[in-house]
Order: sequence, then C-alpha cells, then structure tokens
Amino acid sequence: MQITFESTVFDPVGVISLEALPGSDLSASTRRVTRTATLDGNAVIIDNGYTSADSTLNVEAALTEAEARRLHHLMQTYPEIIASTPDGCYLGVIESVRQGRDGRIAISFLIQRTLTHRSELA
Repeated sequence: MQITFESTVFDPVGVISLEALPGSDLSASTRRVTRTATLDGNAVIIDNGYTSADSTLNVEAALTEAEARRLHHLMQTYPEIIASTPDGCYLGVIESVRQGRDGRIAISFLIQRTLTHRSELA
C-alpha cells in the first residue's frame, strides 16, 4: 500500500512516498469515551463520539538511508504534514520515527483532521 508524507508548503525535499509493509496499521481509531466507577459497583460511561482526530496511522516501511533522512527532515521541520493513503488525505503530525535493527522504520502519524476521504470521492 502506497503512502505519501508531504509538507504543507513547497519544499523540494518535503515529500516522500513509501510502500507500507504488512505490519502497518492504518485503521487505529478510538471514540472519545470515559468510564468512571460508581460507589454502587457500576460505572458511568460518557461517550463524546468519534472524530478522525483520535486516529493514528502506524506505518512500517523499509527505507533507504536517503529516504530516512527525508522523513526525519519532514518530522523535524514541519509542525503539520499531509499524509495521503488509499483511504484519504489527512493533516497531522509525525509523532515518532523509530528504526528497528532489521532496517525497518516505524512511523507514528497523529491525525489532526481529515482533508478528503475515499467515501467523499465516490
């Protein structure tokens, strides 16, 4: 699955396209829910709904050294990045980039908001 990370402003080295490996999780999402125990042994659950801003893209990829430098440039330079996936385009921030011993890189991208979604394009 192809994923592109790019800056929100023009930067000749501010874009990288990579092939996500099978271990990637592009659907990690949660609802805004809290649960509080009550004195009678039950619980009160408050559900404030779902928003894409609670989602995280966890991408694993095998990158060359030049691609890894470009990815670190994006993470260290820009407070907002656009991530394009087959499901849509998202504005957010690269939270972390971790290099494994096997040469794979793990990227955690926190979604701030959805720019476009596949369902909007159909």
